[in-house]
Amino acid sequence: YNRHRYYSPGLGRYITQDPAGLEGGWNLYAYPLNPVTDTDPLGLWQEGSIEQAGPSWFIADPMEKYRQQAAIDLTKWWHDTAPQRDLFLLTQCPEARMIMLAAMNGSTSSTNARQSEYEAYKNRCNQSPPPNLDFCSLAKWKLSRNKDCRDMRQSWDNKWLPGRHAKNIAELDVGINKLAKTIADKCP
Repeated sequence: YNRHRYYSPGLGRYITQDPAGLEGGWNLYAYPLNPVTDTDPLGLWQEGSIEQAGPSWFIADPMEKYRQQAAIDLTKWWHDTAPQRDLFLLTQCPEARMIMLAAMNGSTSSTNARQSEYEAYKNRCNQSPPPNLDFCSLAKWKLSRNKDCRDMRQSWDNKWLPGRHAKNIAELDVGINKLAKTIADKCP
């Protein structure tokens, strides 16, 4: 079909017109439409041979039939019906919808794991100190809690959403350094 056409890689198209005219597609300088995915569900497009036009084609303009067919072609419904099939599948089969949503959002088990890790580090970061601690014991407890909180947040970030808690982790590092310095200066 494209044997007698010249292709220009620089232009990304053929430089000679499609010998089949509109029968090969809308753009006369491109490949024809895909016969596997492009369909005419309403049956608007009709193809007929010159012989079907009758003997009058010798007398009349031989291209008139094809001009009329081109006008019909302008209204035809060439398109890929795959999105319609997918929509039909999703509306008719709830299991397919659940599988698709699980694939898009990650599995339920991974969502539960992420949430449980999130709750664990939140609980540790918001944990209150035990009562009746002296200054040094309280500072050491806070240092331990802040280190745990930083490590748990960093682990969660690395696993689920990298960089989400970067600011909080940097603030915790500053607080950890201050607490370590305070403990070194004031506690035996």
